[in-house]
Amino acid sequence: MIKYIISAVLGALTILFGCLQSVWTGFSYFALSCGALLSLMWAVIWLIDYFVYYQRENLEERYKLYCAVLVNTTALTLDIIKQHDKIYYKKFKRTLLKEKTIDWLKIMFAVGLFIAMFLIFI
Repeated sequence: MIKYIISAVLGALTILFGCLQSVWTGFSYFALSCGALLSLMWAVIWLIDYFVYYQRENLEERYKLYCAVLVNTTALTLDIIKQHDKIYYKKFKRTLLKEKTIDWLKIMFAVGLFIAMFLIFI
């Protein structure tokens, strides 16, 4: 909850300083620094969440949840899934690859935004 409050404050300050740029050109530096802090904050939050979410202990539990969803949404039984465990684990890994790719793209976007704002700031 606190991260959303900080994000709202930094976003509001970025917009405010961006609008006040016509009053004094120095406000553009404040806007860039607030925007850079906002993007850096989210990059760090997403990076920490990534490493916590994809720990090996969490993956085993997520695989069990994946199997439960398969049983509930398809005509498969848990016995069939356990017989062909390697096949379903491989499908589970593919879905993880898609999720990891999206997470890394979000992190790289936030880092890229930070670098762009930091380089403009300098």
